[in-house]
Amino acid sequence: YQDCWLERTFGQRIRHTLGQLRGVSRELNPANRMHCALLCDAAAMLAVGVAECAGKIFHQYLHPSDKQLLSEALKILVWGGAEQYYFYKTVRKKLIEAKGKAPAVDSSLELPHWDGFVQLIRNVLEKPSAVFQVPWILRYLAIDISVDRSPLAYTSYEDLLLLKFAMMTLDYTCKASQVSQEFEHRLLPPLVRRQSDLVNRQTPDLKRSLIDATRNQKSAIKSTQIESTPAQLSFDDSENSRSDKT
Repeated sequence: YQDCWLERTFGQRIRHTLGQLRGVSRELNPANRMHCALLCDAAAMLAVGVAECAGKIFHQYLHPSDKQLLSEALKILVWGGAEQYYFYKTVRKKLIEAKGKAPAVDSSLELPHWDGFVQLIRNVLEKPSAVFQVPWILRYLAIDISVDRSPLAYTSYEDLLLLKFAMMTLDYTCKASQVSQEFEHRLLPPLVRRQSDLVNRQTPDLKRSLIDATRNQKSAIKSTQIESTPAQLSFDDSENSRSDKT
């Protein structure tokens, strides 16, 4: 943790977090509650970098519709700029050749599970400001797991988007860090259930509010009709009296 926060850029923090997790992935046990909490906390650290990355992309490109354009922009951002990206790319190619191996056709530098990372950024660009709260969601999830209490019970219907972003960030962290798939089976369902509970809890309230709004609208229409009827009648009567005098 200390070394990760010493990294200067969000790209370095993302790479550092994933590198450390991949280094200990075989030692993490999904049956251990504290290991699950540790992985959620690491995902929270990764989410800080993801939030800053999404902010940079949104500032430069708004919401790129072309996935390939977004992918190329992300590679440069994650490696700290075009100059560093092409420098590391050249060094990597030379190292591969020095080992007597033929470099891949696409020797670009990518994070583990790159397509998943690109998809994660595309999704959080729906609301870039909200993604800056995702680290708190994942940190609270880690605390809830560590003390064995109901996960994220404090969240409300307004937090649905945050829960979705947190679930996607945690899913990417699990896949990119090469931990056991059992972590995904243990950690993602609570987030899905919480979203489902919030939606189901909100639905009856939403129906009641719609019914009340409809009733109020009907009452307003009736009162308007009642108020307008005498005025219309008096107008008609005055017109009739004028015609009689003529």
